Amino acid sequence: MVERSVVKRYVEALFGVARRENSISEVEADLQVLEQVFAASPRLMRLLTAPFVDAPRKQEILSRALTEQLNPLTLRFVLLLLEKHREEVLPLAGEEFTRVHYQHRGIQPGRLTVAQPISSDEVEELGAALSRRLGRQVELTVEVDPDLLGGGRVVLGDTVIDDSLQGRLRRLREHLIAGTA
Repeated sequence: MVERSVVKRYVEALFGVARRENSISEVEADLQVLEQVFAASPRLMRLLTAPFVDAPRKQEILSRALTEQLNPLTLRFVLLLLEKHREEVLPLAGEEFTRVHYQHRGIQPGRLTVAQPISSDEVEELGAALSRRLGRQVELTVEVDPDLLGGGRVVLGDTVIDDSLQGRLRRLREHLIAGTA
């Protein structure tokens, strides 16, 4: 398993170059596509992480397959990772690049999970309230999970705000068990 700090270091360097070359959006899209490709093709990841396949061979395979599809900067990044034997960074680079991009723009991405679909106005209202509370813009993506029963849960980085019915029932149970309710 690759350390998060290694992924962060490589991706921050890539982001800096992408910013200088005005290709942040293209690189971000490329990395998201690569993330999907690696998730859909475990055989490809096994090939890339196989110790018996040397780096030049891996570079040749990916270069031939991706030259037409990727921004040249993204391709150079992929080939560099192979050269440095950091193949395990590849499937994590897209998510980390997006995180760095959000941070650069001063945006805190968040995930709102609700029991039932809600309107875009409600999402915007909640995002605005969280933005005021945090002092920076919050951008929420919405997921529907009927298991929550009601209410919702917001995840902002390492912070979880659980106002779901399921969460309330869990907290009530914990208080009852502890004898504090």
